Amino acid sequence: MKLFNNLESHAHRIAVIDQNEKKYTYKDILKIEKKISKFIKKKDKIFLFCENTFDFISLYVSLIRLNSVIFLIEETTNNENLQSLIKNFEPNYIFTTKNKFLKNYKKLLLKNNNYNFYKTNYKSKLKKENNLAILISTSGTTSSSKFVMLSQEGIFDNTEKIAKYLNINSRSRAITTMPASYSYGLSIINTHILKGASIIATKYTLFEKNFWFLFKKYKPDSLNGVPSIFEMFKKIKIENFNLTKLKYVTQAGGKLDSNLIIHFYNLFKKKNIRFYTMYGQTEASPRMSYLNYNMIVKKLGSIGKTIKNGKFYLVDNQKKNINKKNAIGELAYKGKNVMIGYANKYDDLEKTKKIKILYTGDLARKDKDGYYYIVGRKSRFIKLFGMRVSLDDLENKIKESFEEVACIGEDNKIIIFLTNKVIIEKIISKLFNSFGIKKNIIEFKLINKIPKNNNGKIKYSSLKM
Repeated sequence: MKLFNNLESHAHRIAVIDQNEKKYTYKDILKIEKKISKFIKKKDKIFLFCENTFDFISLYVSLIRLNSVIFLIEETTNNENLQSLIKNFEPNYIFTTKNKFLKNYKKLLLKNNNYNFYKTNYKSKLKKENNLAILISTSGTTSSSKFVMLSQEGIFDNTEKIAKYLNINSRSRAITTMPASYSYGLSIINTHILKGASIIATKYTLFEKNFWFLFKKYKPDSLNGVPSIFEMFKKIKIENFNLTKLKYVTQAGGKLDSNLIIHFYNLFKKKNIRFYTMYGQTEASPRMSYLNYNMIVKKLGSIGKTIKNGKFYLVDNQKKNINKKNAIGELAYKGKNVMIGYANKYDDLEKTKKIKILYTGDLARKDKDGYYYIVGRKSRFIKLFGMRVSLDDLENKIKESFEEVACIGEDNKIIIFLTNKVIIEKIISKLFNSFGIKKNIIEFKLINKIPKNNNGKIKYSSLKM
C-alpha cells in the first residue's frame, strides 16, 4: 500500500484551512496533481521549498502520489546553499516560493499557485525500482545537517502507526505552525492527509494573536510542540484558553523537563486531554516510541516503548547487545520505518536497501518493565577528572532555575553560555551542590541569544570553545 492513495474517497472533505481562512478540499489537491502530472514523471527529482500553506501541502501530496523523489528544502535556504544543492543532486524540477527567483532556468507557470515552477537542464533520473521517496534534512544541533533518505514504504508504515495510537480519523483537525522541512511537522501533515482529516496550516507563531484567533475559530482537536513550545505554553498560561475541543497534545523533538511534564499532565488531565510524549529521529520517518498518556507520571522521563513491530536494543561501543540489568548503552532501533541512508551527493541516491538497524547516538537505559529512558548523547559527554559527565544533565540542572543557558565542554573544562551574567554565582553554587563541580573548571560566556535551529533545539555547533 502506498501513501495517500485514497484521496479520491475524501474528495469533498476539507483538507486544508489556510491562515487567510480559505478552505480547500481534497478535490482541490487532486486538481493540482492533474496539472503537474503533465510535467512530472516517475522518479523525477524535485526540489520543493516548504511553507505552511495549501500550495505546499497540495504539491507535496501530489508529488508523493506521482512517485517522484522529493527534496524538502527549508524556506529560509539562501541562494548560495541552493546552488550548491542543485549542483550536488541535479534536480529535474524546482518548486520555489515566489520570493525565490532563479536565473538560468526555464519557468513553467501554474495558475493559482504561490510557487515558481522551474525546469532544469539536468536529464538524469533514478531507476524506476528505486524505493527512495523523500529526502529531508536532519536537525543539525551538534553537527552539520545532511539529507536523510526515506522510502515511501517506511513513511507509510510509520504514518499509519502514529495515526492509530493517536486515533486520527477523517473527523480530526490539526493546527500546525511547525515547518514541514522538520520531520515532526511533516508527520502531522502525513497522518492527517492519510486519514482524510483537516489541517489548519499557518505561518503564524504561537506568540501571535492571529494563531490563537485561528485556534479559537476552527477548534482543532490536537496541539503539537517541541520543548521550547511547552515552555511558552506555561508562560502564556495556556489553561486560560478555550481548550474544550482538544482531544490530545503531543510533545517530541527533545526531552521535556520533568517539572513541565508533571505540570502539563495535571493540567491536561483536568480537562480530559490526552498528553503524549514521543521519541523519534528523522532517520526513523520519524517516530520510534511513545509514552501513553496514562503512564506519563508513573514512568516520568521515559520515552516509553516502541511503536508496533519496532524493537529497541542497547549496545556497547562495539555495537554488541547489552543485556545486563540497569545497564546504560547506545539506543539502537529496528523497524520498517528506518531510513535508506544519508545523502550528500547524487551518487548516494542510488542506494535502494534500507538500513537494518538505526544507531541513534542516544545513551539510554531500560527499567524492569521494559520502559526506556534517554540519559544523554554520546557526543554530549565529557570527562571531569576521570569521571564521565553528561553535559545534558548539567544543562538540565541549571534549567531548573534558569531557562536561557547552554553547555558545551571538553575533558576537565565546561563552558556555560548565558544571556544574563547576574546568575553566574547561583549556577556555580548549583553545580557544586549537585555534582561537586568547582568553579575553576567553569568558564562563562555572555551572549545576546542562545542559538537555536528552526525546531527550537539548541544549535551547539554555533557555540565555540
